[in-house]
Amino acid sequence: MKKGMIAWLLVFLALGILSLVFDSSIASYVASVQNSYLSTLFEVLSSYLMIALVVIFVLFLLIKKHKNKALVTFVITLISSAIISFILKFIVMRPRPLGLIELLPIVNLIDYSFPSSHAVFMFSALPIISKEFPKTKYWFIALASLIAIARVYLNVHYASDVILGAIVGYILGYCIMKRTENK
Repeated sequence: MKKGMIAWLLVFLALGILSLVFDSSIASYVASVQNSYLSTLFEVLSSYLMIALVVIFVLFLLIKKHKNKALVTFVITLISSAIISFILKFIVMRPRPLGLIELLPIVNLIDYSFPSSHAVFMFSALPIISKEFPKTKYWFIALASLIAIARVYLNVHYASDVILGAIVGYILGYCIMKRTENK
């Protein structure tokens, strides 16, 4: 990992740890400034459909460019990020700011907040996208960041959940990419 990237990860780690102190204040502030237009926009942006469209688009690009090794790495990374995120949620067991997430009108699921699976998932793809499509990495960083911010805005995650989730995701994606490069 390059020195510059390590420095950025340390900065975000410090922000994530610092945000733990201010999580409740940030959540209260965000709740006080919410409006229906931004809520709708962020609901769409952070929906599973949007995540699926991003994944399908990246898969399409990898297939079109005949980047078979990167394709396999990408799929392994996404599966691993979902598993790691799920495991961490049940290790930490941090309640969400709102508590329950309604899955269906009849069924509610008590889910945990840390880490943000959306952040882990999106940022785990970043190392592969940065390597394979360097011209689009900043667009992807912007999209992944907006999705992470949306999770805080919608009050389903604390700021530390998305910051530390992004770090976990990036490190996971980077390690998997390096591991598969060496094979």
